Amino acid sequence: MSSQNQKSTRKPRDPDLAGAAVAMRWAAKRARRRAAETTGSVAVYKDGKIVQEKAGKGKSG
Repeated sequence: MSSQNQKSTRKPRDPDLAGAAVAMRWAAKRARRRAAETTGSVAVYKDGKIVQEKAGKGKSG
């Protein structure tokens, strides 16, 4: 199989899902910001488990 047949990024075929990834990143950023203002931690799914993570930790932006 050649590398020309494999694309690393694909756009969703369903127009309803076109902005889903952007919306999820925005929601995660907002949740971390809100958690920093209140409890200081946010629940995340990591390595098959739900864990509490400090609000400032992880991807931002």
